[in-house]
Amino acid sequence: MSRITQFQRRAIESLWKDISNGQKDKVKWPKDISPDCHFFYKEKAIYKEKEVYYLGISNGVGSCSDIMGVNVAVFGNFGGIKPKPYSRDPLSSCQYAVLVRKPTPEETKQWNKPGVPHLTVELLYVARQDGNSIILRPYKNLKTTYCQLA
Repeated sequence: MSRITQFQRRAIESLWKDISNGQKDKVKWPKDISPDCHFFYKEKAIYKEKEVYYLGISNGVGSCSDIMGVNVAVFGNFGGIKPKPYSRDPLSSCQYAVLVRKPTPEETKQWNKPGVPHLTVELLYVARQDGNSIILRPYKNLKTTYCQLA
């Protein structure tokens, strides 16, 4: 596997590298996440919250990671799994979170990749935590794209 580039991990890490150390506390993932939490994404203050799904953890280990030891919670607006308390890498092990989604038509045009299957990765922060509900918001419009191979 070491010869296979992990495009999603590279995209995720590029967002972490784009923020300065002083800003990293603003996107830091909370350590008290309950396994029965529901996650919601709110793009702008005027928009309604939409449920997003926990897709898994991008682990900061191995040759596919330039940022060692930094686990990242990955969410999507398409099907997912609920985190389990016995998971090898629980959500509480994460440093920050991202949303993986289809790119908007504007993003496809901006990144000049029409016809190429790709996904957008967007850096998130926890805007509010109310009991078992966590509201996630995009952080300073930091996002990138990567080629989806499979």
